[in-house]
Amino acid sequence: MITGQLVNAGSSRRYRLSGINVETAVQESAARLSVHDDRALRNLINAVRNAPVVVSAANYGDSGTVQPKTAGAFLDRGILFAARGDFPEPFLAEDEAWALRWRNQYVDGLIREDVLDFERLSDFKSLALTLELLRKRTGSPVSYSSIARDLGVSPGTVKKYVQIFEALNIVFRLSPFSDNIARSLLKEPKIYFYDTGMVLGDDGAKFENLAALSLAKEAAAAEDIRGIRATLHYIRTKDGREVDFCYAENGAIRFFAEVKLSDADISKNLAYFCEKYNKPGIQIVKNLKHERRQGGIEVRRAVSFF
Repeated sequence: MITGQLVNAGSSRRYRLSGINVETAVQESAARLSVHDDRALRNLINAVRNAPVVVSAANYGDSGTVQPKTAGAFLDRGILFAARGDFPEPFLAEDEAWALRWRNQYVDGLIREDVLDFERLSDFKSLALTLELLRKRTGSPVSYSSIARDLGVSPGTVKKYVQIFEALNIVFRLSPFSDNIARSLLKEPKIYFYDTGMVLGDDGAKFENLAALSLAKEAAAAEDIRGIRATLHYIRTKDGREVDFCYAENGAIRFFAEVKLSDADISKNLAYFCEKYNKPGIQIVKNLKHERRQGGIEVRRAVSFF
């Protein structure tokens, strides 16, 4: 199992590895790996995505009985519904309290070491509270002005904090889909975490974050492997109609996706957008007995889709 985060460090980029008996094309025992050129970085990313799994887990969620054969498959399926995230220490911990203590220490270290190493900031408290609020608002449109009022800082400061979290690959943003890119960037984004264990919310929020992560990975693979500019968005109308995800390639919508914990009935909003744009849709359901297709919309088990 491989987990980790890409970290920008001046002129170099580092990939912080955390794993268990992992054998990849990159043979490194150090906690941090420095990569000084883009080609080496791309090779590292491809190696990690397709690395063979050399560890088995006694319980890896609802993924069935077939052991995934690659690290990417293990991450997508093995921890599909795990609230603890993908780092091995909390994921494999037998004691829930120990896993929670590990997470608290990890978040504190993330702020004090990675973030403050990346950029000198004087207001440590506001930075930490911004991250905490983002953890509680996963999957919801985030207003920098609202967070700024809560913390007593400027919206520009909050935006800067979020950009730092992005640069350190702690979070990623989804902007609303729009034919006008400039206008889209000015609207409220949604924030998701690369580590699902960072989400402070109910099962629905954690599941949505995992879906966002898996679809974002699909977009990255489309660009890395096929050279296609793929992007992930959410879509929302002025009257409040919204679908969780809108997957686009070269600026054109390819499909819509909605995630549900157990609702097998096709979302009215998903049906609306599929009909409006004449594009297929996928409703991804965690707990689903039977998959089906209705018109241009598929209702899929999460474990089979991911």
